[in-house]
Amino acid sequence: TLQPTPAQQASSTPQSPIPPGWKTYTNQEYGFELSYPGESTLTEVQAGQVRIDLPIAPGTNLSEKYLQVDFRTDVEECGSPSALGYDPSALEADTVLLNGTEFLKQRGSEGAAGNYYDWVGYSTTRDTGCISLTFVLNSLDPYNFETPPPAYDAQSESQVFDQVLDTFT
Repeated sequence: TLQPTPAQQASSTPQSPIPPGWKTYTNQEYGFELSYPGESTLTEVQAGQVRIDLPIAPGTNLSEKYLQVDFRTDVEECGSPSALGYDPSALEADTVLLNGTEFLKQRGSEGAAGNYYDWVGYSTTRDTGCISLTFVLNSLDPYNFETPPPAYDAQSESQVFDQVLDTFT
C-alpha cells in the first residue's frame, strides 16, 4: 500500500543512515523506498503519485516545499512531470549516479501570479516504469506584501533534498 512506515522498518540499506525520527515511504509495486523528515506530511496518495509536504523555516517568502513522487509505466521518455511542456533547451539536465542508481536530473523554474516555483527532478527507470522524485520550492513575491518578508535561504531549504535522495533504495 502507499502508506509511510517507520524508518527503522526499512528493508534496504541506504548509503547514508536515516536520521532519527524520519519516516519511510515504501512502494511495493515499483520496488523502491525513501525516507523523509518526521515533521513532514504525506498529503496526497493516489494511483501513480505521492506528495510529501516538507517543513520550512517560518517568517520568509517561502510558502511551501514539497516532494512529489511519480511512478508511471510505459512512458516514452523518463523525466520529471514538471518538465512537460518545456523546451528541452530551457532546462538544465544531467545524468547523475546516486546510491548506485542512475538518474536524469532536471532543473527548472517558472512564475505565475506572484508565485515562483523552483524545482529539481530526479528520474530513473525501473523495468517498464519511470520513477520521478521532484522537489519543489514555492515562494511568493515579497513585494506583494505591505511589509515584504525576508527572502528564504534556497541553499538551506534545499539541503533536505540531498538527505532524502541519500535514502532512496
